[in-house]
Amino acid sequence: MKQKLLYAFVFALTLGLMAACSKRQDAPQATQPAAQQTASAQTASTQNGSGSVAIAHELGMTVVPLHPAKVAVFDMGTLDIINVIGANAQIAVPGDIVTSYLSQYKNDIRIGGIKEPDMEGLYNWKPDIIFISGRQRAYYPELSRIAPTVYMQTDPENYLRDMEKHVTELGKIFGREDVAREKLDALAAKVDKAKAAAAGTREKALVILTNDGSISAYGKGSRFGMIHDIFGIPAADDTIKPSLHGQEISYEYIARVDPDILYVVDRTAVIGGTKYANATLDNPLVASTRAARNGKIVNMDAEAWYLTAGGLTATDRMIDDILTGLGK
Repeated sequence: MKQKLLYAFVFALTLGLMAACSKRQDAPQATQPAAQQTASAQTASTQNGSGSVAIAHELGMTVVPLHPAKVAVFDMGTLDIINVIGANAQIAVPGDIVTSYLSQYKNDIRIGGIKEPDMEGLYNWKPDIIFISGRQRAYYPELSRIAPTVYMQTDPENYLRDMEKHVTELGKIFGREDVAREKLDALAAKVDKAKAAAAGTREKALVILTNDGSISAYGKGSRFGMIHDIFGIPAADDTIKPSLHGQEISYEYIARVDPDILYVVDRTAVIGGTKYANATLDNPLVASTRAARNGKIVNMDAEAWYLTAGGLTATDRMIDDILTGLGK
């Protein structure tokens, strides 16, 4: 009888243990916070040598593949960075405007123009990732349905910070982190050199954009404001309000402000038109300024300033233009 009771006890204990194990297996796992899930995914992708990485940008958070094979680039500054750090990928660019020093990227892949992406062409090509900036901002939701889309706009007031972020992220995406760091270090040294050259200058500068005969002025905090904001060159006019298209001005205004340095971005040279900056500024009132009399009207690299701002090569050229105005 005792032996039967012992068997019954063992049998009941076994059933209880089996039930407990089953409950533990069926119990739902604790959910990680989204940030931890993203971090875990990034760690796994790094360990695997492929996978994905989450990129935070002004329009949201986008998870993009590492080492993408097909890349659509609408932002010329981003293309500039990719060109400098290198990328083992097939790259598609807008069919209408590509900076001359990046013309090797022109091809027959149909993805649309710099202001109007071709959705059908992109859908058919099936890119792994799409890079855009301000000119394509309105298309972000639609583009994101085709492929992971990253907004790469550079904030003029945080130009160097944003550029470093973009270079670092692109270095990670394309597996070129060491090269990206090397290029950033070299540029930082040049920035420091230019800041030292500008330190203490009393010369006041005016930045203008000419567009097929019209003239606009840009001051602190504007798309060309790094001349004042980063390098500390005094502004000839502190009252210019930041705006995308600048403040429309006249020859009389230029003569009245009378800058020591006149920095000129010729939009016609890169976008098209009939009247270039030299012809636009061929005027007695402009000639009367200190900038004209002292040979300090600087025709800047319009491609760098207007089309590829935020790029490594572009920024290097922009600094050269700034130094030219300082006589360095």
